Amino acid sequence: DSSNNSNISIFTIDGAIILPSEQSGTTTVGSGDIFLIAGGDNSSLSINAPVMTQAGDMMLQAGTAVRQNIDLITQGGAVAVTSDNDSIIMAEGVCTEVNGDGGIIYRAEKDIHVSLLKTSAGIDLAAIQGSILDNTPDSEKANIMAVNAALLAANNIGKDSKSDLDLAVDSVTA
Repeated sequence: DSSNNSNISIFTIDGAIILPSEQSGTTTVGSGDIFLIAGGDNSSLSINAPVMTQAGDMMLQAGTAVRQNIDLITQGGAVAVTSDNDSIIMAEGVCTEVNGDGGIIYRAEKDIHVSLLKTSAGIDLAAIQGSILDNTPDSEKANIMAVNAALLAANNIGKDSKSDLDLAVDSVTA
């Protein structure tokens, strides 16, 4: 945890980052930002404890898979999640929520598995060589809630053998 508008930065040169569920998570107060960067082509990021900011931004990045097993919440900042060489996988029932003007960007070399992304601004998703998929197969609730959404995928957007991607947006670009 940080206070007084301080940033939280965790970087590895070539290694995984795991936020264990036994911990209280990562939280900033004020305008502090959170940076979780697992460097190296084979480094993963596993988020198992809450990550929250008041007004700060979040940048989460890994060389391979990003596994989001718990909520990411900011009260006004933006959220950017990147998997350089693999997929982003949100566990079923998990949410990334921006309560304010910040946007949400998820970029993966392979697939993006979406549970719930929610903001009053825009959402940009890019699956460079993969698909954007619904990771809540038994639900028809919205996976993406925003003013606008830009969706880019080399393969499928929202359709696989399990379920479709549900949107609650004013406009969408695909």
